[in-house]
Amino acid sequence: MNDHGAATLRGDNGSTYHVTSYENSSFRDYLANHHAGDRVRMDIVRAGVRANVWQVSALYPGADE
Repeated sequence: MNDHGAATLRGDNGSTYHVTSYENSSFRDYLANHHAGDRVRMDIVRAGVRANVWQVSALYPGADE
């Protein structure tokens, strides 16, 4: 995660997603405590009309396994 709270994530299929917003601050805080290569299960939705910009809409238990 960069200084502006944005992160680039890689899906299981190899696609990359640029997350720029979070449904709530606890999602942002949770991801801020992870490092490159950590696995996290989540849902993302498009954030506006720009291509490949996403918002985290849900996190799931067991994501760290």
